[in-house]
Parts: sequence; structure tokens; C-alpha cells
Amino acid sequence: MKIPDAWPRLLRAEMAARYLGMSKNCFLRQVDSGIWPPARVFGGIKVWDRVALDAAVDGAPPAGATSAAWIDSLRGTENENGSAISVRAQRPR
Repeated sequence: MKIPDAWPRLLRAEMAARYLGMSKNCFLRQVDSGIWPPARVFGGIKVWDRVALDAAVDGAPPAGATSAAWIDSLRGTENENGSAISVRAQRPR
């Protein structure tokens, strides 16, 4: 599959997997285990929102960090607007 110059907002499973740099089977297993957000259905077609995938990537702890330590490191920090970042523990996606 050729990598597009501009990714569409909604991606079918194969394209979403390619966007994330993995096989379709690996992507679908990780969706089933909750690592990636579930598909949305439009006109009977399962698609993944590229923005939701990006948010899942942005919210993942860095390699080597435990989830609890990573969440603790964010507590009490502020975003670029000076507002406190709200962090709540979640089960791993």
C-alpha cells in the first residue's frame, strides 16, 4: 500500500494500521485489547478517526516508563495556557 501524501481524517483498518506503522492484524488485535480507540461506523463501513489515533499516541507513556510513574510526573503541571493539566488514571488502552 502506498503511503498517501495527506492522510484522510477517516481510515479503514488497513490504512489506520499503516498510519501507525504496524500490520492490519496487529492493529485489530490492539483495538480489541483497548490500546487503540474503537472504530466508528459510517454507511456500514468501519473507520478509525485519525485524530483519535493521534490522541491515543499522544496519551501513551514514553517507552520504559511505568504508567503510574508517568501519570505522577504529569500531576501538578500546566499546559501552554497556564491551566493545570487534569490527569486521571485509566486502564491501559
